Amino acid sequence: GGDLEGPRSPLRIRELIGESMGGVLDEVEALASKVCSQPQLLQKRELWKRHGLFFENLHKYKALPADPGLLERARSASSTLKSLPKIFSDTLKGVKLALAVAKELDDWALFAAPVLTNPLLTPLAATR
Repeated sequence: GGDLEGPRSPLRIRELIGESMGGVLDEVEALASKVCSQPQLLQKRELWKRHGLFFENLHKYKALPADPGLLERARSASSTLKSLPKIFSDTLKGVKLALAVAKELDDWALFAAPVLTNPLLTPLAATR
């Protein structure tokens, strides 16, 4: 089946990846924006680890969303996380975990950028 719109099509798979990625980015963005006023969020190690693992797997399996806009969101979330050591000691376990999430976001973005910004490889890139 060379059907591009079917449930098993590459495009549909990328839409699903984008949906789950968007959801996790929502959580990471919310965490990153609240953590300055709610430092106790740094103690939620499982949460940070889970997010780090999610993006590590995205990168490992070369997973790409259909929506190129997620690239900017990933970069932006990463830069927010990377600013945490300006506020909190980077010896804190939570800060280390947050920085690890930022690194996974960056690694994924480095791999994804050339594909997501190329209209031939990402049809939606052309429409932005």
